[in-house]
Amino acid sequence: MASIIPLVLAFPLPSLVSASPEPRPLTWSKRSYGPDGPWQAVQVQFSSPGQPIDAYPGGVWESLLFSPDICSFPESGATCFAQQAGDGTFYFHTLTMLGTDLIPNFALPNLTTLLVSRGYRTLPNGTVYSAAVGNIALGAQASNMSFSSGSSSINGSLLTGYLADHEIFRIVGPVSAQSYSQNGFPIDLLDISIGVAVGKSPFNTSSVTGLLARGNTTCHAIAAWLPVTYNPGLGLYLWNTQDPLYRRIVASPAYLGFTFRLNNAAVQNMTIKVPFELLNLSLTEPLANAPTPYFPCSLPTLPEYRLGRSFLQAAFSGVNWMTDNHGVWFLAQAPGPNIASQPRVRSIGPLDNSLQQSQQIWEDTWQGIWAPFEENGEQPTPTPTASPTPTPQESAPRPDTPGPPIALIAGVTVGVLALAAIALGIFFLRRRKKRKTDLIQTSGSFRRLQ
Repeated sequence: MASIIPLVLAFPLPSLVSASPEPRPLTWSKRSYGPDGPWQAVQVQFSSPGQPIDAYPGGVWESLLFSPDICSFPESGATCFAQQAGDGTFYFHTLTMLGTDLIPNFALPNLTTLLVSRGYRTLPNGTVYSAAVGNIALGAQASNMSFSSGSSSINGSLLTGYLADHEIFRIVGPVSAQSYSQNGFPIDLLDISIGVAVGKSPFNTSSVTGLLARGNTTCHAIAAWLPVTYNPGLGLYLWNTQDPLYRRIVASPAYLGFTFRLNNAAVQNMTIKVPFELLNLSLTEPLANAPTPYFPCSLPTLPEYRLGRSFLQAAFSGVNWMTDNHGVWFLAQAPGPNIASQPRVRSIGPLDNSLQQSQQIWEDTWQGIWAPFEENGEQPTPTPTASPTPTPQESAPRPDTPGPPIALIAGVTVGVLALAAIALGIFFLRRRKKRKTDLIQTSGSFRRLQ
């Protein structure tokens, strides 16, 4: 019988609601960040006149940004990653969301922000390096935060009200809805498995189940099926790129499956499938002298598991804070790169406790990206396919916005979520109350701007 593990998602990102404003897109940054990614960020502007800065769109409660002082301390190293995300002296109460040709820039006053003047990360081997990118958090339930500003129809202190929508084509299959708790976004994780979506498995079996266990054994159980080697200095598993099985796995439709209770039901389950292509990340300096592929599963140090950015590349996550001031959050499978070119956006109402899903088939959204194995064991090169075009009744014209390369992110609705330490992988462990400070080890002053 499968174990039931209490699990909390690290940082749910998109599709939040606290009011009923006009949905607005976020603009992707033109660069990605590491040194453990690559991870995509969005670009926003702070202060007036606006100073551009990149940030991960994720987290709850207040936003966390770095002051220019963060690059002046010795632990920043030769390369201060935070400076690459933008620099400037911030005296601000305003965030500006960059617009498109048809939707202009829009300013949000009184954003609640935590400004960090000193931040760094420490690896198990003692390596210290500067943090890279802060996060634009998406608020909390109405009983804890201000959701109005005078007669405005948007949030007075939170970004949430600007993202009060979801894009239907970003949801594939059933949507699980469950209550928010003060400790985060809990859901029962029933099992972890290995499977293959299309064709013959690159492993010597078609599926593997029962990989979920307590303590340190889950990562080890998964790694036993993969050509990886644990590096204790980094606290991570490195892919053995010389092993022929490495390329066969990461280029195939093989996936790591996470089975959850659906809607907290006792007899209904759902499985989020994370292709191994999304679990083939890269370490760069100062973590490695040359780009080094790694498998993002880190050993737990706290009682509960937490799923971070690696998992959430393949998942849709959202929350409605306004349902009885408690919040209902959503989890679903996100599609692959091949999705409709014209998004279909639907607003989330204040009392909504369910989301509409698309009729897409998940395997079809990865067609042309994977290289399925044929029955004779051959693995042909995939042929890219064009994104499907929705029928008129399923589409709503909307301007295109810049996006990341399709090979990097599958569930763009979630995108890069967690402002995480190097152990940001599948099991990302943080307690919510420590999240605002301990995500980045700090020994300096904080300035809370409201």
